Amino acid sequence: TSYEAWDALKRSYVVHSRSRIMQVKEQLQGLRKENLTMDDYFYKAKMLAHHLAVASKPVKVEDLIMHILRGLPREYSAFKTSLTTRVAPISLSDVICMASFSYKKRNLKNKNL
Repeated sequence: TSYEAWDALKRSYVVHSRSRIMQVKEQLQGLRKENLTMDDYFYKAKMLAHHLAVASKPVKVEDLIMHILRGLPREYSAFKTSLTTRVAPISLSDVICMASFSYKKRNLKNKNL
């Protein structure tokens, strides 16, 4: 019957969706800046969060910031500490601006050495 066909399709979609959600969550948890530019790194993080939101599994802003900070290399330790010790919450756009500034400052300093 059409009900059985629809039900089978729905079950198949749910299994596929669940596995895709798990895959995206793993990608977000394993996110690393590595050789990406800061802009590309933030874009990747925001796209992963967007995919989860579309799948009705939105990521809290503070959790997304935590994933982003965790994926930054060791040379960003001071920057990460300054953000994680703040009393007031910080917006994602502020984190992006501050990290981009820190990245550009670091690159300028390295060029002058």
